[in-house]
Amino acid sequence: MSSSVPVPVIKVEDLTVEFRISGDWVPVVTGVSFEVHRGHTLAIVGESGSGKTVTSMAMMGLLPGRQSRVSSGRIEFEGRNLIGLRRRELNQIRGGAVSMIFQEPMTSLNPAFTVGDQIAEVVRSHCDVGRREATRIAITKMDAVGIPQAARRARAFPHEFSGGMRQRVMIAMAVSCEPRLLIADEPTTALDVTIQAQILELLRDLQEQQGMSMVFVTHDLGVVAEVADDVAVMYAGNIVERAPVDKLFANPRHPYTAGLLRSMPAGARDRSATIYSIRGAPPKPADFPPGCRFAERCPAVRTECVESIIPPIELGTSRMVRCLRHDQLATSEGRDLHA
Repeated sequence: MSSSVPVPVIKVEDLTVEFRISGDWVPVVTGVSFEVHRGHTLAIVGESGSGKTVTSMAMMGLLPGRQSRVSSGRIEFEGRNLIGLRRRELNQIRGGAVSMIFQEPMTSLNPAFTVGDQIAEVVRSHCDVGRREATRIAITKMDAVGIPQAARRARAFPHEFSGGMRQRVMIAMAVSCEPRLLIADEPTTALDVTIQAQILELLRDLQEQQGMSMVFVTHDLGVVAEVADDVAVMYAGNIVERAPVDKLFANPRHPYTAGLLRSMPAGARDRSATIYSIRGAPPKPADFPPGCRFAERCPAVRTECVESIIPPIELGTSRMVRCLRHDQLATSEGRDLHA
């Protein structure tokens, strides 16, 4: 009898990634777990250095081999563990079934080749088509992402495009083989708010058309509210809270999440108001404390928080938090703990 529970498109389980620092292997991401189902979007959010990009690069098998390693855990794509696969096996999956949009399109595109040739190369690498058909698909995808006069612009070089148009080229390249999973690593960071809104709308449209799943890496909670179904909040290499987006915004259960939400600008409604900021800075990987990694910055810290590792605490089937005082935060909605 077959199970009625659908297999996640991507499932990351207890992932630990280590970097070689001064000759020693140091954990930079530890115990990361999440899953994404077909057609859903998971946003991974946190400060710079929290481990968001390392996690996404590990999912793609793109971490540098000599200086990094996945020391434990599993990364399953449609039930198949990607860790330990040979390069040839990985190349059959990434770029085709799994694709990625990187942070800075100018450094991701080769300045010596036209954008059309670069998209067509991806198509030919993962689809059984000839050069002419690959070029046709490249132009079609450029048109689909809103690049005007796509046939002519396909013959242009990356430096001839604006930042927003280069990002559209990267998206066209990423979706050219209609991936089942798209990993977007801060794809709107360097764009102004108008172009950012256009890119987010474009990604939503492409997701709906192709039925793909998405992991959206960002530090911008405003973007999270726009694109995500679920949110994983990362801090110092841990996921400290994971929840559906509406529940997380309405009632954060970790002091770090509550602090991030309080740090969001309120706009022009009250120009005299002081923007809240979380005191201190995240610890470096070599200095991760034995207990809660947010303890030194936390207004709710207690002795038991620093004594030992805080395990993930499941709150129902769709929510997890690493905080011993999550129940107090839930009842106070963050007001008392962040007074």
